[in-house]
Amino acid sequence: MSVALWPVFEDGQRHSLCDEGVPVLRAYKDLDAIATAAGRMSLSAFDGHADVPDDVIARLAEEAQDEPDLSGFPIVWHDPADAVATLDVILFALASPDLSWAGKEDPEELACCLEAIRQPLQQAAARRTRFYLTVV
Repeated sequence: MSVALWPVFEDGQRHSLCDEGVPVLRAYKDLDAIATAAGRMSLSAFDGHADVPDDVIARLAEEAQDEPDLSGFPIVWHDPADAVATLDVILFALASPDLSWAGKEDPEELACCLEAIRQPLQQAAARRTRFYLTVV
């Protein structure tokens, strides 16, 4: 399995996703731009370490000469309903015939992957549990 973007749930429930998070991770900047242009939270805002300042992350990455170790920082949990709303906006934009897409990923494939990620987030909202996104 490749490096991908995955949800982690506070209640310990596991997702059944396979590789859907791979293209989403590769396209996250383009997807974030769609979300923020529509007035929604970006996907990266749902990161488990969203509260760690970018300059701190950059310094730790430089010190490690690799991925920074953020294990000493508290996890930030998020409401999955907010992420579902973000995904809905992105999915709507990807389905638009007026989409001006400069990303490298296929918009139709991305939409399928986002739908797959949306489902366990919708289920988490129904369970009233929180989540965060992580890269694994």
